[in-house]
Amino acid sequence: VNINEYKLEIGNGKSTHSLSFDDLTEKYQSHTITSTLACSGNRRGAMNNEEQGTIRGAPWYVGAIGNARWTGVRLRDVLQ
Repeated sequence: VNINEYKLEIGNGKSTHSLSFDDLTEKYQSHTITSTLACSGNRRGAMNNEEQGTIRGAPWYVGAIGNARWTGVRLRDVLQ
């Protein structure tokens, strides 16, 4: 993504509002959250069987869990 050309467009079907990367970083406070996603992506092994072995990664069945940290502006703040 070229941040100099990046535009976030938000619309409601009647009007559209456009924000540049600079708008997002200058007008809104950045926040970081750490989150755990449980059971997201379960049954990868079954999906791999359906797709005839074309799914990349470990073919787990149950118990998928992952942690992630996201940083950025809150969608709620942008939509207000």
